[in-house]
Amino acid sequence: MPSAWGRGFAGEAAGAALDFGCPLSPDTAVVALIREDNTSSGRLAERLCLQAGGDRDAAGRLIYRLPATARLTRL
Repeated sequence: MPSAWGRGFAGEAAGAALDFGCPLSPDTAVVALIREDNTSSGRLAERLCLQAGGDRDAAGRLIYRLPATARLTRL
């Protein structure tokens, strides 16, 4: 929804989901699949400590991962 873009809603929601979910399932991988042209989502993923390793899924989206060590800094 364009009227919500740039207002911080995605960051708040994603951060809350990570803060809630990571302690409940510490061994579950956290990944984000982001189209390369979606630079805003890529920046958000990086602010949330996810890292792009250069891998892509079958649809060509970049795969961002949250390393287990980074999870500890979010708690």
